[in-house]
Amino acid sequence: MTRFAAGQVWTYRDALSDKTRAIIGRVEDVESEPVIHVSITDVPLPEDIVPGGATVTIAHAPFGLESFANSVLELERTGAQMIEGFEGGYQEWATEEGGYYTVTVAESIAMVFEALSDEEDEE
Repeated sequence: MTRFAAGQVWTYRDALSDKTRAIIGRVEDVESEPVIHVSITDVPLPEDIVPGGATVTIAHAPFGLESFANSVLELERTGAQMIEGFEGGYQEWATEEGGYYTVTVAESIAMVFEALSDEEDEE
């Protein structure tokens, strides 16, 4: 069993903004490993991707228990509603039998931004 549950809103280590949060949408076992499915809100986009200080919400991101536990700082509240897009992202992940992050929340965001930046460089 885990201390994490759907509807919890967490702050996390090394966040790019003090406004960004990880909201748990689902907790389930995948091959005997607890996986925490979250939305990550109000993530500032790097200037090299979108100039002007925009933010983005990552609708669905799955994390292994240890990675998520090592990421979070403070439980802000419980009972949060999931954001639009979470369920669709989860369903796509489940259909594709997707994996999950084994790095921290902040590291996963950096990986996504690096991939986006590489795509921009190729265009």
